[in-house]
Amino acid sequence: MSRIAVPFAFSTVRWIAVAAMLVFAGASAPVLAAETPATAQPEPLPKPVRGADGRIVLPDQGAFSAPKPIEAPPEPRISVPVPVKAPPPPRLPVVMEAPPPPVLPAIEPIPEPRAAEPPPPPAKPASGKSAVVKPGSGPAKAPAPAREPAKEPAPAKEPAAQKAPPPPVPADRLFRVDFASASAEVSAPAATVIAAVAERMKASETLRLELRSYASGKPEKAREARRLSLARGLAVREKLEALGVRSTRVDVRALGSQALDEPLDRVDIVLVD
Repeated sequence: MSRIAVPFAFSTVRWIAVAAMLVFAGASAPVLAAETPATAQPEPLPKPVRGADGRIVLPDQGAFSAPKPIEAPPEPRISVPVPVKAPPPPRLPVVMEAPPPPVLPAIEPIPEPRAAEPPPPPAKPASGKSAVVKPGSGPAKAPAPAREPAKEPAPAKEPAAQKAPPPPVPADRLFRVDFASASAEVSAPAATVIAAVAERMKASETLRLELRSYASGKPEKAREARRLSLARGLAVREKLEALGVRSTRVDVRALGSQALDEPLDRVDIVLVD
């Protein structure tokens, strides 16, 4: 019995509350309607009027002109880019040719002196018996020695053929480099002359050089003089190589002590086409 009475009581209370709310809402509606003011209607806008000059005139507001059209923005200036030049191709290093080995001149051997021939032995008598001297006959004569066949004279040795001196050179094609006695070192004045020759060689690729090297010395020391002259010629060629002249354009002639004029210790640089 109690289980049925409790839900029924709750439903009754609920309906009573709903009825009270309806009664309260009906009583407060006229009050809210009396307090809310009536909404005012907006006034209509006046119609625009176009004047004689074509401008639009509103009453009591004066005339105003039509808005100006918006100008189009200027076209952007597009500058043509300057073409970029392509960089030049890289220069490959020039392969330097290896200098050829120095050509040593052929040295003629010095002839050895011939030994003196021994004198021929005395001739023996024709018979093996000794001569008998008779008394009163005087001293006995010695028998005549047997004659040997005459020998043909040995042919005289021809002197070693000397090389002909080089032909004369025009003054504008001859440069002279002097050296100290018994020295192959290039001096400062000689280096100046060599530098001038190098500039002349760079100006023309068809020119060649002939180095005629000399050295003073006695005839019995011709071999030493030729070696010294060769060393001087090679020293001048090395200086020219350092200044940019290829060794293939330079010929060295070691002439030793064959100089015909002074100074004897020098190197003649001759320009050859």
